[in-house]
Amino acid sequence: MKRIIYLLALLSAASAHADDAAISRLMGLGMPGGLASQVDANYYLGTLETVAGAGTTVADAAALSATTNVHRITGANGTVGWKFVTATPINSVQILLNTTAGVAKIYGESGSTVNGGSADAAFSALTGIKPIICVKTAALTYICA
Repeated sequence: MKRIIYLLALLSAASAHADDAAISRLMGLGMPGGLASQVDANYYLGTLETVAGAGTTVADAAALSATTNVHRITGANGTVGWKFVTATPINSVQILLNTTAGVAKIYGESGSTVNGGSADAAFSALTGIKPIICVKTAALTYICA
């Protein structure tokens, strides 16, 4: 959790955007109040979407919204997958909450690499119900753990 807070702090905007409720939520996670008020909480703590896995390649995997960064993924079974879309912001931290005990296959948008692998290859998250953290570090480049 401390690493996520640290990543949010690094990526926060210079001007204040968070409302009082968002500041309180960040402070509840351990972030100092002064720093919490600098985070654009509506983006970084965006609404949670739920997306069922689909397809077996980047072409037909289930698309994750670019307008939120918290995604509950369901149906992981080592075959179906999820993909980020081109509109996913560079330097954004994406949190995928795997709610199924199976392996989750994560793709970047078409033509991208994940963890330095081949273009359009999936990152296979270890089996288990857990969060997966991904960062879009550049156009067509993702790092996931």
